[in-house]
Amino acid sequence: MGRIGFAPGSAAIDDAAAAELRAAWRIAAARDESLALVAGTDQGTALATARLEAASRRLAEMGAPATRIARIQAPAGSMAPDFEIFIAPTGGIR
Repeated sequence: MGRIGFAPGSAAIDDAAAAELRAAWRIAAARDESLALVAGTDQGTALATARLEAASRRLAEMGAPATRIARIQAPAGSMAPDFEIFIAPTGGIR
């Protein structure tokens, strides 16, 4: 669906990242689907966790229920980008 570009070492959600999250949530909600947030851990698991938390908080502010958001950390070296957003069938994310 989309990517969020974080500044190196940062978990701050800027206006562009918030717009990307908002667009993804609107599409998922309209389809009655969920969001999968995937954070790469090449810069460390603590930073990936902080990014997932920041995005989840912002989505909660937009009205997205926590039960419709999956937070996934991609292993270091997996070539996952810093942060990606996917739309998936509700209940289909493990």
